[in-house]
Amino acid sequence: MSHHISLIALSAVLALCPAVPVQAAPRLFGDSVLLRQDGFTDEINGQGPDLVLLAAGPSDGWKTVIRHLRGRYPVHLIVLDRPDGDIAAVDAWLVKRGWTPVLLAGEAPAAALAAAHPENVKQVLQLQGASETMIAALKAFLRG
Repeated sequence: MSHHISLIALSAVLALCPAVPVQAAPRLFGDSVLLRQDGFTDEINGQGPDLVLLAAGPSDGWKTVIRHLRGRYPVHLIVLDRPDGDIAAVDAWLVKRGWTPVLLAGEAPAAALAAAHPENVKQVLQLQGASETMIAALKAFLRG
């Protein structure tokens, strides 16, 4: 009988506890489309052939990069919830949306996705450093 009362008490306490949402990456632009998936967020900006930027976590540096590209490309900024996030989930999302093979650029997870699923990646560029360096590298990558 005491176990039954304890379970009822525990259920009552849990019902009063608010759910803690997973912290999603903040939206970089007010007119972007934000698609939340399990394990990552896809923020879409711009028009043209799809370019996917894959980030290990949120960063304001990506805003500068996207600002330079969004007039010519729909830029998908996919931000993993954790630096060691599930790249298989990202790959499945890209395939499901019909965006493969994809032009892929970004931090270490981009290289990991390209290595794990080369059939779904047209080209990959690993980026690091300041946003100005990334912009120059991306412009050369997209031209070539």
